[in-house]
Amino acid sequence: MSERKQFTLSSILLCEGKEDRAFFEALIATRGITPMHVVTTQGETESGGGNSKFGNTLNGLRANRRGFTLIRDVLIVSDNDDSQENSFQAICNQLSGSGFAPPPAPLERSTGNPRITIMMLPLEDEPGHLESVCVPAARSVYHPTTTAIDYFAAMLRADEWEVRRKAKFWLRVALAAGCEKDPFVYLSKVFSDPKLNGLIPLGHNSLDPIADVLSSFRG
Repeated sequence: MSERKQFTLSSILLCEGKEDRAFFEALIATRGITPMHVVTTQGETESGGGNSKFGNTLNGLRANRRGFTLIRDVLIVSDNDDSQENSFQAICNQLSGSGFAPPPAPLERSTGNPRITIMMLPLEDEPGHLESVCVPAARSVYHPTTTAIDYFAAMLRADEWEVRRKAKFWLRVALAAGCEKDPFVYLSKVFSDPKLNGLIPLGHNSLDPIADVLSSFRG
């Protein structure tokens, strides 16, 4: 469910940008999860988002979006980037500075109104981002060509890159190889275009833990 001028559901998923939004909207639809409003820190202009604007975005939604009083839960989703601990703490500091009670740890609800939960990606305490989360599902599609992609990465020594950049490299090569019509296909289009959904199957079991988190919210 995309951003709306008025909130009518009881839960918001607040993420960084349009690729994240496309992923979560598609995952919710594919898994039959109770709908929630999916909003980005980019706002309606779809520019200048990221994980440094969660507090300001929530303040703006509270002040300017009708129906905010209906919201019981806000699920913030952010990349771990280099450090889950540092990224999580930075978000908590934003929330505190914007008048919201931060949760004590990832995947735990705060005691404020609305209750706030922060989901860090990957769920494991390791460097990464949305692309890192998508790689296992993409690997299930490209087998046995995954061996060729791995070999290509090794030949270019990209397999020696730090973890989160290596994941982006692998996924970009896989999507280019799998989308002859548009090798530069955007990740957001992979999730929003039904003809491309098979490039990263959202039913893959590697995404079960994320789907389980979303299912814990009533919408």
